Amino acid sequence: MVYFIQLLFYINNSETFILAKKKKKMFSFLQHVASLAILYLYPSYRSYKALENKNVSDAQEWLCYWIVTGILTIPILVSKSILSWFPFYYEIKLIFCIWLILPQTKGHLDIFNKYVIPYMDKFSGKIDSYANDISDMSKKYAGIAWQRGLEIAQIKFFEVLAKVNNVNYK
Repeated sequence: MVYFIQLLFYINNSETFILAKKKKKMFSFLQHVASLAILYLYPSYRSYKALENKNVSDAQEWLCYWIVTGILTIPILVSKSILSWFPFYYEIKLIFCIWLILPQTKGHLDIFNKYVIPYMDKFSGKIDSYANDISDMSKKYAGIAWQRGLEIAQIKFFEVLAKVNNVNYK
């Protein structure tokens, strides 16, 4: 009887642990969705309104936001897979996202002015050079791929044509 009670206690604790784990995952998922909404939906709407109202200063501010967001996207994605194990990761990320867009804090402008502008000024020549090199290489390889694709298509076309001719003569 004692073993049966211990087994029931173990099963109950296991189920409680599993339920707590599922609730935590669900809450983390909701926080992730909220972060995405804060990072993308609200700023998209504000950018649209700035363009619709032809408000140049607002449009420039939101352009700065999109530059910062574009730069931070990779570290945020990498940090999710690495740092999501740490306590309060999603809460900190959510607070950071709110800090980025709040009109009172304008965190995106702080990051843009303190980090993006100095680094872009310093490395813009190298970035332009790399971008041109990548563009030239992509054109070259796209041309090669196009030529190879045409050769394969031509070979297949003649193979099908030969099969059709063989069928017609039989």
